[in-house]
Order: sequence, then structure tokens, then C-alpha cells
Amino acid sequence: MDSHIIYTLLGVFFYNVEKIIRGKVLYITVNTL
Repeated sequence: MDSHIIYTLLGVFFYNVEKIIRGKVLYITVNTL
């Protein structure tokens, strides 16, 4: 496995995780207001 491929996959994975976390935080914030 090329390390470049691994870093790309990690980047995509963490990008998606961050989007999900931001979405959940936003959802919780809206529901608490």
C-alpha cells in the first residue's frame, strides 16, 4: 500500500466524521434553544 493512498483515505474519513459531528452539534443546539 502506498502511504499517499492511506493518507487520502484518512483525510476523507476524518472529513466525513467532522461533518457528522458538526451536524449532530448543530442539531442538538437547535433542539435545546
